[in-house]
Amino acid sequence: MYIYGKRIEKALEVYEKSLPTNHSLLAVIHYNISEVYNGLHQHEKAIGHAKKKTIHIANYSSVHDSVQLQIYKDFLDELGERL
Repeated sequence: MYIYGKRIEKALEVYEKSLPTNHSLLAVIHYNISEVYNGLHQHEKAIGHAKKKTIHIANYSSVHDSVQLQIYKDFLDELGERL
């Protein structure tokens, strides 16, 4: 897991450096990372990506999609119930 986790974080760094901070793809990436951490039962890391990044970026994204934002919020609620 350590190597895999480091690869995820390194890939994220590359995307964050190459995309604008409010790019909708970053929200999708953080959502996917939170799904991975959730599957690994690392719920605090999952919440960190979902709450601090996914929803924040989706709220201020250049391509604001209210349906997708609701999916992110629902997922965050599910994560909160697991803690």
